[in-house]
Amino acid sequence: VYPRTVVYEKGTATWCGYCPVGSYVFDKLSQHHPEQFIGIAVHSNDEMTTHTYNDLRFRAYPQVHIDRNVRNASFYLEGFEEQFLTAAARPASALVEASFKRTDERKFELTVRTTYGKDAHNLDLRLAYVVLEDSVGPYFQSNYYALGKVYVPPTSPFHVWTTRPSRARVYFNDVAREIYPDANGLVGSVPSTLRRDVPSSFVFTDCYLPSSVASFRHVHLAVLLIDGRTGRIVNAAHLSNGTLTGLSSLRQSEASTPPHSTLVRRFDLSGRPQPTPQRGLNIENGQKVWR
Repeated sequence: VYPRTVVYEKGTATWCGYCPVGSYVFDKLSQHHPEQFIGIAVHSNDEMTTHTYNDLRFRAYPQVHIDRNVRNASFYLEGFEEQFLTAAARPASALVEASFKRTDERKFELTVRTTYGKDAHNLDLRLAYVVLEDSVGPYFQSNYYALGKVYVPPTSPFHVWTTRPSRARVYFNDVAREIYPDANGLVGSVPSTLRRDVPSSFVFTDCYLPSSVASFRHVHLAVLLIDGRTGRIVNAAHLSNGTLTGLSSLRQSEASTPPHSTLVRRFDLSGRPQPTPQRGLNIENGQKVWR
């Protein structure tokens, strides 16, 4: 009935050596489908963990729930575009629209309109919003692709990860800082009876940025409409950083080198300068890096 905004909730972590491939897929889908893709990186047991997402589980890392309709899907360098298009082709039974008003330096108000495609009774639909942040870090990401330990075709843009160290210092995008009220959504935020094409509005008031977020500078928001009975995401809306701040913020790929790390001072264990990385243990900018 309505076009679908596809939500990918990714289980990831800095200690997960295979997780860079999930970041690569998120970057590509964000570039190719900016109006129809929402990526949410749910970190586990690392510097970016949020316990508000504890109710959403993953069997392994990295894995992804696609609209919570496809669960625990794996990431691949090939076929991810087709996987997304299959999800996007599913019609949505409801439309979700959201507007944002900043009320203080760290406070905001979120108005959500839900429109259902038919007369319906006894519904159990719930709204939740996710505070997302880009350019988080830099932190060290474990990288099993270093030095060709895992084969990556040289023609793939992901091949850059084979040139990075086994602990790569990067910034992270789409980091889930908080989902409110939790991963299951707010009971009562959508009426149990809806008329066809008649919008229903709900306002999240007195919303605060979580303490892990310094400011709105790199923040964007996702609004999820969740079916309380099936657990699936019916549809979603995305509010970009430009919408929140009025500024145009350039999204930096997670494979990018942190700006202040362009000059690397490298030594071997004897303290002798090394112009290029050596296999084994290197001292780079005062830190031990295994390559």
